[in-house]
Amino acid sequence: MSSPRFISAQNSPHVPGELLIAPKAGVSEPDLENQYKAHGGQKIKTLSQIKVHHIKIPEHALEEVEAALRNNPKIEFVEKNFIAHANLVPNDPGYPSEWHLTQSSAPSGWDITTGSSSVPIAVIDSGVDPYHPDLSGKLIAGYNFLAGNTDTHDGDGHGTAVAGTLAAASNSGIGIAGVAWLNPIMPIVVWDTTHAGTYVNIAAAISYAADHGAKVINISLSGANPSSTLQSAVNYAWNKGLVIAAAAGNYSTSSPYYPAALTNVPSRICNKRRIRCFRELLKLRQLDLR
Repeated sequence: MSSPRFISAQNSPHVPGELLIAPKAGVSEPDLENQYKAHGGQKIKTLSQIKVHHIKIPEHALEEVEAALRNNPKIEFVEKNFIAHANLVPNDPGYPSEWHLTQSSAPSGWDITTGSSSVPIAVIDSGVDPYHPDLSGKLIAGYNFLAGNTDTHDGDGHGTAVAGTLAAASNSGIGIAGVAWLNPIMPIVVWDTTHAGTYVNIAAAISYAADHGAKVINISLSGANPSSTLQSAVNYAWNKGLVIAAAAGNYSTSSPYYPAALTNVPSRICNKRRIRCFRELLKLRQLDLR
């Protein structure tokens, strides 16, 4: 299924001089490269799973080149490399009371299951503290798309907090209780202390999680711009049987944020019945958490 053509917003936060571009079906990679090289474009890397090229364009010519490529009959879509922002976890003293656990009926759920060690959760975020007592025994190998290596230490704290909320070691007499006590965490780094991550890194992280054994993906960040690149990555993971959960934003608005508003992401599918729908999606994916 091809992705819809979204129109890039000129004034939205994006990486200067970068585009994401995908070919129409049947167009070879060398042919695609020729199309953007004719406009001075240079390939940075390829997201091979979704056939998207991440390219560099002279910044002064970005709008002109984007418009030209969008009208090229060999191009499926082209868009800027937009930036998403972290949905921050509060650090106020009342947060450890964990009201969300009773709100989501977690204690009742724990009577049925406390999770499964065979269902890894990929946390696409700022990394995870490998020495945290609630998480050190829960981590499996991940990847750092900022540094291009496997060092997934958390330089911000946000990813550690998210991972703890999801799957902190529980009933241990220390720290907090996670929702899924037994599930392992796969940390994937896409942003640091700037609290911002690029769409190309988020898409690469989704594809990585799908290729490396994750069964659930959590993305606690959001951007205002729709993206064919993100949709392609979500579709890739969905078609491999994963469930993708994404934050809808902390902005008190009905405006859609991405990737939460994309097709095949529960926050869009479930609308106002997210908890029930997420459980139904787990059943659909045959993820037995017991």
